[in-house]
Amino acid sequence: MLTAIVLAAGQSRRMGALGDKIMVSLAGHPLISHSLAVLSSLAEITDIVVVGASSKIAALNELVRRYNFSKVRAVVQGGASRRESVLRGLEAINWPVEFTLVHDAARPCLAKSEAREVIADGVAYGAAILATPLVDTIKQVEYGMVVASLDRSLLWAVQTPQVFRHQWLVDGHAKWRQVKEPITDDAVLVSAMGHKVRVTPGSAANLKVTTPEDLLLAAYFLEQGGRLCQ
Repeated sequence: MLTAIVLAAGQSRRMGALGDKIMVSLAGHPLISHSLAVLSSLAEITDIVVVGASSKIAALNELVRRYNFSKVRAVVQGGASRRESVLRGLEAINWPVEFTLVHDAARPCLAKSEAREVIADGVAYGAAILATPLVDTIKQVEYGMVVASLDRSLLWAVQTPQVFRHQWLVDGHAKWRQVKEPITDDAVLVSAMGHKVRVTPGSAANLKVTTPEDLLLAAYFLEQGGRLCQ
């Protein structure tokens, strides 16, 4: 049993006049509908929890009804941080679940094949994340000056979905105060519990929409991949 938590509670500060990116039109459909369409289509996923901003709960419920996303069992209000929003999603799960998938709704170009691959790795290894190897030269900078050049062959850019044994994720969130590094994703919490996290190769098409310019690129990837929400 695998439940997906879709995070849609961000503040979209960099979207400017377009406002909340989660509901902005992308290829003729609300941005979040693309992620929900892909996840809903996967037999591996049995249930979905959507975590949204308080001002968007009614709109999200209406979207779920209009698109007939029948796997969505709950739409809940998010917290002040990403970690708190995931926790709200976990707390909404009151049915049997063995694995939990966490995905950012702001990544609308997720391919079914990549989702299936990270799910398979998550089930096999207990924890898996989508990521892409860095291609740019990476510098460590302090006060505007380069202090070190990092070995990019060891560095990957992390994406979502991320898939974990449900109890590992629950335990990680319960002990989050013990984590010494910034909690930028759920893999940080699971790793802090001593679990190894498998890296599943992703693609640049699975971009995170953060600016209006990203919408143009996302629309291109959706069209090229034939993944327009129907």
